[in-house]
Amino acid sequence: MSNSVIKLKFNQKLDQELAWEFFNHQEIGGCNFWQERALRHHPKLLEIKAVKNAKVFLNKYIVEFYNSHFDELEKLSKKTSVYLDKSQNDFFYVVDKIFNNYPWPKNKFTGFFPYLIFAHVF
Repeated sequence: MSNSVIKLKFNQKLDQELAWEFFNHQEIGGCNFWQERALRHHPKLLEIKAVKNAKVFLNKYIVEFYNSHFDELEKLSKKTSVYLDKSQNDFFYVVDKIFNNYPWPKNKFTGFFPYLIFAHVF
């Protein structure tokens, strides 16, 4: 069994990068994530068509979204951390079974979950 630890963090810069990728590569795996997810859940992003610099608009939107949803982010972060703390031993157990107890590095792993997920990408 691993002595590794997984921690989750929000990463606003990662959200900005992912959103920019979705904007530039809208059709992925037969789904138009931009139309079906981003615009459906964030209709203000429709305004991106009328701006001169789409990337600046998108980055600003995400900053404002993070700021205006700070309390919700904190609540989600705490709830998810409690769940992760309770379940990571099970995770490592299953992974050890799959990979025949291949040794884990004794590290802390940080997972970044974007808040601006566009309604569950996966």
